[in-house]
Amino acid sequence: MEVTTARVVNSTPIELVTLSYEIVLENLKEAIECVNDNNEINISISKDFVKDLSQALDMKYEISKDLKSLYTYVIGLMINAEITKDKNRKLNCLNESKHILEKLYSSFKQISDNENTLS
Repeated sequence: MEVTTARVVNSTPIELVTLSYEIVLENLKEAIECVNDNNEINISISKDFVKDLSQALDMKYEISKDLKSLYTYVIGLMINAEITKDKNRKLNCLNESKHILEKLYSSFKQISDNENTLS
């Protein structure tokens, strides 16, 4: 996925969140392919983006506490995927991370699309 500077600069805050999810999901997809091909994975980009999403939460909202817990769980899965030598466990961790983030992405994408429709 190529992210252009113009796309980032012209994005609303919610669009930046969805863009972050797109980058993470693409990186996880590539990592799963690497595991299937018996190659090393590099998911530091995914971990960094999820950490950034977590740190950007406004904790005065109840939903932010739930999201923080999910992000913490996903980061733990990613760390497990990095350190385990067991291919099946590695794939399970990556796939579960991807599944959770796809659901969150879908929700944020819908919010973003609704926001753009109202503009």
